[in-house]
Parts: sequence; C-alpha cells; structure tokens
Amino acid sequence: MTRTKLLSSDPNSLDNLFVSDQFHEVLSPLLEPDTGTDTAKIDRLLYDLGCLTNGTSSNTKMRVLLSSFLLQAQRLEDRVNRKGGELIIGWPHDEAYWRVRSKVGYKVAIKLREALIKHGWITHKVGAKINLHDGEGNCHGYLIADFVLSKGYGINFQSSDMVYATKTSALKTKVDNEEIDQSTKSIWTLWKQKPLTYRSQKMWQAQRTFSNKELLISTQM
Repeated sequence: MTRTKLLSSDPNSLDNLFVSDQFHEVLSPLLEPDTGTDTAKIDRLLYDLGCLTNGTSSNTKMRVLLSSFLLQAQRLEDRVNRKGGELIIGWPHDEAYWRVRSKVGYKVAIKLREALIKHGWITHKVGAKINLHDGEGNCHGYLIADFVLSKGYGINFQSSDMVYATKTSALKTKVDNEEIDQSTKSIWTLWKQKPLTYRSQKMWQAQRTFSNKELLISTQM
C-alpha cells in the first residue's frame, strides 16, 4: 500500500502555495523582454490590454508577467501538439503566493488577469483544488484562447530576477539577495555571460539556492 500525504485543507496555508500537479504550467514571472525592440512589442500588447501606465516600476512588472505568460503559452502549445489536451495555465489567486514567490506583486497579477479575461485572452476553466478530496485552493486554471499564441511569436525573452530565490528545503521561504551565497552568485554571473538559449529565451539565472555545499562544489566543476 502506498500512503499519500494530503495537503492542508486551509486555502490560506503557505504549504499550499506551490501546488500545481493539475497544471503543466503555472504562471510565474520568469522572463522579461530581451531588447528594446522586444520591450516595444510587449508595451504595445500591454497598451491594447489597458495595462500600460505612466509608472516605470509598474510597467516593468507588467512586462515581466506578460512575457512569462506568453512564453508559457507557447510551452503549452508544444505540449498540446505532442500529447493533446487543452491550453490551460495555472494562475495563483492567493496574495501570499505573489508575496513569497514574486517581486511582481499581487495587485499587478490581478490587474493583468482581469485585463486578459476582459479582452478574451483567457477564460476561467478549472476551479482550484488543494488535496485529493474536494476543496478550494489558490491556483485556478485558465483556458488560453488560440489567437493568443501568435502574440508572442518573434519576441525574444531573457531571464528575469522578479522571482525570489527559494530554499529547496522550504519552498515557502524566500531568500534575500544578501543571503545568497557567493558560489551561487558566481555561477549566475557566468551564466549571464553565456546564457542558455532555447528558441527565443535566454536563461541565465536559477531561482533556487542550495544549502548542500557538496552540490555547490560539483556544480562548479
């Protein structure tokens, strides 16, 4: 017999922030536009959605979230083409998720989600679940409209630092920049000089820090 540990039934519990088994992609601010040209393309989309403002900080966060959404939609498209299914992305509704996991913030996430719904980019499809029984959680599923996929074509992306680094031993714990060890920072510096490029995405930063010193040493070899 295999015993399965159920998660807390409390939808506000931080233990439930990263539950995503029912979704192959859960929105997280991982990317930003690569060049000024790419930024202009994203800004045009944000303008059409009514999400472009006069606030520099707000626009930066919006660009990151929309960029991440567009690339994750492309990932889902690839999966659907290979294995079938629907273009459903997980979207956390819980404020704690955005506070602990992301520098984008809860208000920006709400504003973009409501704009995408209003303009027909996404439609609510799956209610949140947090355990093996019926229950409510924070991560809902949204069906991405087919016309959205082409919105991200031709836009180049790179890694964003809008996601807090988290400890492997406690995903609900964000790590301040001062706490990240020098070995990890050195690795990120090397990656940025020669990033991993996959399609239109340049990856140069990992949003996780490791406490296992042997792992850090083996990574540098």
